[in-house]
Amino acid sequence: MILKYGITSFFDSSKREVPFLDFKEFKKLTYLIAKRINSKVEKIEKNSGSHNYYYALFSEKPHKGLVCNAHYPLVAFVKSFHEPCFGKILISAEDSFISNIISDSYYFEYISSSILETEFKEEMAYELGDVELEQIKYWNSKTLGEIIFNYYD
Repeated sequence: MILKYGITSFFDSSKREVPFLDFKEFKKLTYLIAKRINSKVEKIEKNSGSHNYYYALFSEKPHKGLVCNAHYPLVAFVKSFHEPCFGKILISAEDSFISNIISDSYYFEYISSSILETEFKEEMAYELGDVELEQIKYWNSKTLGEIIFNYYD
């Protein structure tokens, strides 16, 4: 997987603009999934200064939810998700039912746990800007998941 410019939310806007994903599209997807899995959306939030993704929590305990990169339509299903804090998001085991719902949306791309757990290699980063590479190094990000859904601040 090649990481796209701005995926970390760190970029030089004087050089190149980075898109922001339409939060309404993420909300639609979240409520569609909740309906299909007979659940309710307990919380849904935009990205903040400390993380680069939107997230939604479903009503089950422990919380399960979705994360979506704020710049690109990349979505993962997560387990044991807590309020954003410094640490790692626990990516769930594959859920083909949820991944099919996401894939059927034609807008979002489901990112599997095997991709998210892939070790980051420099050849994946040729589209990233210098400031992004500095952040990856500073925060010691080891996997694609730690870069795509990060807590850099």
